[in-house]
Amino acid sequence: MSRWNLANGRLLYQSKRLESAVVGFERLNMHAFTPILAEVSDKVPTIGGIWAVTAVLSLACLLVSAWQKRAAFMTLPCICLWAIFITSGVRDLYLGPAILRELGRRYVTQVYIAAVAPVAFVVIGYLRSKRLPPNNAVDQKQYAA
Repeated sequence: MSRWNLANGRLLYQSKRLESAVVGFERLNMHAFTPILAEVSDKVPTIGGIWAVTAVLSLACLLVSAWQKRAAFMTLPCICLWAIFITSGVRDLYLGPAILRELGRRYVTQVYIAAVAPVAFVVIGYLRSKRLPPNNAVDQKQYAA
């Protein structure tokens, strides 16, 4: 059975089948109007995601800087971009205090540590890198002497 009703100056179509479907959906979804308390935390990267990317970046920086000493300096722009990306929300004038209020000082501290951690791996790789033997004969005579 269906009918047309006039409500608030609009013509509405009502049917028993539609009403039973809506009531059935409300029974399935008992918490339809649960308040959402996370205003900022759903918009910032998670700690797990930050540390996963930091681990991959740190490993890459370690391998590159251990491979060649000059290549270690090539990783610094990537580290700077990563640090700017993950600390931009925390350093923001409006977003920063909201992040601190919602996620706490522990989140902010971990973000800054994750921003600096790849630099430590570059230094370790730089100190552990070995000078490769030269390719030409003139330099090989210098090593032989």
